[in-house]
Amino acid sequence: MDRLLLKRTYHADGGDGHSLSLLSPQGRSVCEDYQNLLLPFSKTSCVRGSSCGGLLYFDNFRGKIIICNPTTRAMKLLDPPQMRHYSDAIINFECSGFGYDHKSDDYKVVRVFDYLYHYCTVKMKNPCRYCRGGGKTEMKVEVFSLKTDSWKQIKVAADFDLDGISSSSECYVNGSCYWIKLNHRDDTLFHYSVLSFDFTRECFSTNISLPPIHKDNEHLLDCDILVKVHDDMVGVIRYERASQSFGVVTTFRLLVLKESSWIPWVCVDLCDVERPLMLHQGRFLFLKKKNSEGMEQLVVYDLETKKLEDLDIYDYVYSMMIFSYEESRFSLPDSKPMDGSYSKEEEEREDLEDKRRLYKVGRMFRSDFMYEFEIQNQIRSRSRRRDYDYEIQNQSRSRRGDYEYEIQNQSRSRRRRRGDYDYEIQNQSRSRRGDYNYEIQNQSRSRRRSRRGDYDYEIQNQVRSRSRSSRGYHIQNQWMDSTEGEGRG
Repeated sequence: MDRLLLKRTYHADGGDGHSLSLLSPQGRSVCEDYQNLLLPFSKTSCVRGSSCGGLLYFDNFRGKIIICNPTTRAMKLLDPPQMRHYSDAIINFECSGFGYDHKSDDYKVVRVFDYLYHYCTVKMKNPCRYCRGGGKTEMKVEVFSLKTDSWKQIKVAADFDLDGISSSSECYVNGSCYWIKLNHRDDTLFHYSVLSFDFTRECFSTNISLPPIHKDNEHLLDCDILVKVHDDMVGVIRYERASQSFGVVTTFRLLVLKESSWIPWVCVDLCDVERPLMLHQGRFLFLKKKNSEGMEQLVVYDLETKKLEDLDIYDYVYSMMIFSYEESRFSLPDSKPMDGSYSKEEEEREDLEDKRRLYKVGRMFRSDFMYEFEIQNQIRSRSRRRDYDYEIQNQSRSRRGDYEYEIQNQSRSRRRRRGDYDYEIQNQSRSRRGDYNYEIQNQSRSRRRSRRGDYDYEIQNQVRSRSRSSRGYHIQNQWMDSTEGEGRG
């Protein structure tokens, strides 16, 4: 028979922390006669968990993992990973899961995390997302076997990208653990997928894409949550909040995975409800909402009767969780009682580890801050140098432009002077050539005139002399004729 356990925070004289309370068979109230089980986590710790059969699994996002049996009231604190450590490394836990291996009859824990190695920030070429100054991340996957009580490291296929897994969306169904993974996002769409880990084969087996989520200005979208619909069926509750005149309406859509495709199962609109917690027996949807005092209140919605019921169960924000488990007498090796005696010691150790971690992070980020400050100074210096170089270039260009303009003007003026000189020389040459030609022409004309005058004069003289000679001959002839006539007479 499935039973429901509620995890919430408690306050007592001995200290604060997290506890487990048993709910009634229908989950309507807390069993008052049930002695609460105390978890070795401080009140300020963020705790995530899941259930498998009769065992529950919890971790605090910092590597502290426990497995507990509510029936026997025993818990086991898992040893830290036996991997190589660096004094300047920070461990960032991405996600974890708990499940059962049917083949080897063993409970196992899988954990995905990465080491951040902080080297000299000045020499780093590709700074990571955890350290703005620089660093190197190394993704690791480890599996813990409860039967062998040991961790081992496994290799991940190259085609499985483990970055972007939601740490609060773990769900165990039929030998596999499922997570929601954000593949990528653009301006208007969020692209999610479901990644699973098979505990029998100890490998990541499926990566099924979810329908993309559209984001606009009127709606506020949250991450999806995985739920167990039946023993062999996993589902995704996609919820979307929209502000209306009478309040905030949240639309819950249940998608069921069948043959590698997502099939819409049910759609519900509820008012003033924050987010879902779990789906019990495929019918009762447990949710939480905020009351007027800022506390979270547990509510349940019946999918068959379509009725919403507020329960008299409250807790602090982001602390309430519900688990379904079966009573089991499974004996945990090296277990300790869940009576709170172990909490104070672990809380002190946890605080000390947090201080060391914060000191390490602070030291790293102080160096990163100094590096960033140095980089900013270098950028400013480069900017100033660029401005100075730009000013020098402008001055050089201006001087070069003025000098070139002056040279061009001088060249133009020289060309003009040369042009005037050439024009003057040409004019002088033309004038001299014209005068010379005129003189030659005048001389030619004078010569022609002189020769023509002499020739005409000579011709005239010849004509005159011929005329004279002919006239004399005629006179002589006349004289002779007259003389001959006288002689005859």
